[in-house]
Amino acid sequence: MSDHPQTDDAGFTLLEMIVAFLILSISMAIASQTLAIAVRSYRLASDRQDLLTLMQTLRADTLPKLAVSDRTQQEGEAGVFRWRIRMLAPHPGRSEPGQPSFAIISAGKKSETFRQSFLVTVPARIEPQ
Repeated sequence: MSDHPQTDDAGFTLLEMIVAFLILSISMAIASQTLAIAVRSYRLASDRQDLLTLMQTLRADTLPKLAVSDRTQQEGEAGVFRWRIRMLAPHPGRSEPGQPSFAIISAGKKSETFRQSFLVTVPARIEPQ
């Protein structure tokens, strides 16, 4: 007879538990990194959409006012963004009729040095408001 009694307990060994926790740990690390990447991508997409909305607003509202003035540049802030509009030669007020004029609209977050810039056309005939 042996000193150890026979039992029908079918439990897990220590090695099996360690392997199971290792697999679980690796899975959780991968899941957390995936979630972090998804959150970062969502924030970037949301910021880009807000920036594009600002650019469209500046083009529709601020650019026509700048085009009829004698100024060639205007800067400002809107929420978390800083923006600048620069008129390129020829200035709409000094160009020949039918000659296209261009402007560069640049904007970016105040806290970042990166700015997104767009080259836009200025309407050929802008009436003062």
